[in-house]
Amino acid sequence: MSINPYESPKGLPQDQQVSPSGTYRAATGLVLWITIFFSAEMGLSVLAGAMCLIEATVFAEYAGPDAVLDTSAGMFYLGYGCLGLLLIPVYITCIVLYCVWVYRANKNARALGALGMKHTPGWCVGWFFVPIANLFMPYQAVREIYQASDPKADLSSWESSHVLPEVG
Repeated sequence: MSINPYESPKGLPQDQQVSPSGTYRAATGLVLWITIFFSAEMGLSVLAGAMCLIEATVFAEYAGPDAVLDTSAGMFYLGYGCLGLLLIPVYITCIVLYCVWVYRANKNARALGALGMKHTPGWCVGWFFVPIANLFMPYQAVREIYQASDPKADLSSWESSHVLPEVG
């Protein structure tokens, strides 16, 4: 049986876990939406990449200043533009959902009793938008959440919990 660090503690209903630091809220539904939108974004990005390759090979002859696009090239570029317009809201939704997830993960770690966390839920998200700091602080904040969420770690000495090589 594997241990899921994102599963709610046993006892109270999953969305009503209470501790001195706040209420635990399960992230199951949020993770489902993140998975759906990130998968859509990846699929649309692969399609956009394929369209770039097609543009570079098939439509290279239209590169000159005097070139006149035929109907097929015009339809291709119309589809390419529509794909770009579709990709923008999907990408923005991915950003918003990820920020909500990071915020909730930090609050949940605190609700589960992790003591001494340096990054508040707001700053875990805020670091993504601070120039220069956004190169290293989001990593530190998410690493802290990962360590504090370790079910094997002691609530007061979670800083020394093992971090997988993939995380840091």
